[in-house]
Amino acid sequence: MYNIDEIIEFFEISNGIALSDEQKVIIKAPSDSAYLINAAAGAGKTTLQIMKMISSILSGESDPETMLAITFSSQAQSDMSERYDQYVEKLKTLGVYVPVEKPTFSTFHAFFYRILRQLPQYATMSVLSSYKQYTIQLSKSITHSNDAVISKSDILERIFNIYQYLIN
Repeated sequence: MYNIDEIIEFFEISNGIALSDEQKVIIKAPSDSAYLINAAAGAGKTTLQIMKMISSILSGESDPETMLAITFSSQAQSDMSERYDQYVEKLKTLGVYVPVEKPTFSTFHAFFYRILRQLPQYATMSVLSSYKQYTIQLSKSITHSNDAVISKSDILERIFNIYQYLIN
């Protein structure tokens, strides 16, 4: 285990940077407290988040297996995971021990998909992989019936029933 000031020094040496006082406050904050990183694009929000995660691991405050970083896109998820690995490798060159286990980096969609898959009623359910497939399936469920002819009012009723189902 390392103390937080040592960890900050490791980050600065391994990356050739000087962290600002604001960045140090975030890295030193307890992991169970909320914090907001509000900055322009390219200002280092992801870098700071990764440093916060690593510092929490190195200080013994958190286990990497209990950490989850969620983002909106697969590209951002992949970038965060790769940057985490890069920072860990830089720390290893200083002789800093970082556990092999790493946090989970995920998109919102993938995270909720995993949650649903753990519920028995959703474990074998198929998931639509594209917007076109969704449109086709939705269209079929609205316009096709066991009856040979379906009226416009029946189609509208089905649309509203599906709409109510989706929003509820």
